[in-house]
Amino acid sequence: TMKVLFLTLAGVEGALRAHKSSLSSCAGTHAKAVVHMTDTLSLANPTAFKQWMALKDEAEDLPTPPKGAPRKIAFAFLVEQDLPYAQLWYKWFQSAPAQNYTLLVHQAQGDDSDNDYTTDPFWGKAIVPTMNSSWCHMEHARLAMARKALQDPSVAQIVWLSGDSVPLKSFADVYADLAHSNKTSFCIDKTWTRAEMWAAWARPMASLFARHEDKIFNLFRGVDCDVDTPAERRDLLKHCPNVCEDEDFYYNQYLMLGKQHRIRQHCVMWTDWSDPNKGFHHPKGVGDSLRKCGMITGDGGCNHPNEFYQVCGKGIDDLVDNKKALFARKFRDATVVFEEDGKQMTKSLNDWLLESLDLSGTADDDDDSK
Repeated sequence: TMKVLFLTLAGVEGALRAHKSSLSSCAGTHAKAVVHMTDTLSLANPTAFKQWMALKDEAEDLPTPPKGAPRKIAFAFLVEQDLPYAQLWYKWFQSAPAQNYTLLVHQAQGDDSDNDYTTDPFWGKAIVPTMNSSWCHMEHARLAMARKALQDPSVAQIVWLSGDSVPLKSFADVYADLAHSNKTSFCIDKTWTRAEMWAAWARPMASLFARHEDKIFNLFRGVDCDVDTPAERRDLLKHCPNVCEDEDFYYNQYLMLGKQHRIRQHCVMWTDWSDPNKGFHHPKGVGDSLRKCGMITGDGGCNHPNEFYQVCGKGIDDLVDNKKALFARKFRDATVVFEEDGKQMTKSLNDWLLESLDLSGTADDDDDSK
């Protein structure tokens, strides 16, 4: 575009320094400096830009389940170490046909946890090798998980889940919403032209990025992205320090390839961003009832959303009843549910959701190891 002709490499680097600053300031002016960040990439690294744009004509990878087999959803957990709602998740998965899903768990700090979920075969077989990762720089680990999931031709969607997340809908409802779609569900920030990392990647998009990991990193090469590290030392890669890879790598770059028809605005994971500059379009008003008797940490700002350790029953019910949110995150271990006046504890969030999602009678109900 004409816009690109007037940019300089110094301008690219300056915009990205502003972007790094915006991660802590969340200032709208910084956001506007990088709204069209990818418009600058053709100048920052013309060869990589040309290679990326050439992918427009690449054949799509669509799900091809064996005859008579269903499509699958791969549920990919990104955790520090513990999975505090392992029991809830276990019963949620036990309510589903095993042939309808596959499971992967990446532990950022490795398998050295006091939480015994890793010793349970159900979870243990899902754990993948730990790769070097950090806040805003999860993408080598995520793309490795995507490649593993996509080895199964039946996998149609990859749903990204955090360790502090919980299900809000039954497995059947989640499956009906996602499994038969070839569209990626992004929670889009149209102001910053990016999307939240907790998304549901459809196979066509997941496969494209997983096959071309080097190209997406090379695309950012002129903007302080270390892509010269040999593949065998990938776990030590410094990533792209001035870019929040988790939010910036996918939505805009997929649009650049003309893939609008493969994207839908759908916030599958509810998060309590109360800062209006964040821009991710979550259901409005839901957090109000959740916070009414809630106890939270964080400011809900640009860097970190609100984190709950006490919530109102009505607030949780509002989330469960909301037609769009499939999951929610940022609930501490042992989060408790209170009456609306905040004076009387009702039960743990784990037990509340077991009841709300009709999972209380699921097999192995009394097995504390799950």
